[in-house]
Amino acid sequence: MVFLRPCYSLSRWPRRRRRARSLVDAADYYKAHPDIGAETLSHHIEIPPEVLKQIPIPPVTPTVDASQIRYWVDIMRQQKMLSKPMDPSAVLLP
Repeated sequence: MVFLRPCYSLSRWPRRRRRARSLVDAADYYKAHPDIGAETLSHHIEIPPEVLKQIPIPPVTPTVDASQIRYWVDIMRQQKMLSKPMDPSAVLLP
């Protein structure tokens, strides 16, 4: 699933889906190759591989579902950041 703001035009959906698919592929690769994960990750963030090997990396989850969005919607509602109710599934693409 891809998290998408309603204001995006439909013409951008294929590009967003490809980007989301690449994140899923990257997460799968990272899980399949834990021995080189720190080195690969260091190419994309500015932390040396030696340091990354010492940091516990949390589980990688490249997808978002409605229950995860509902959690944040509830928090935003408690903090009065939303002016009206919001359906979390309305912001996800199938």
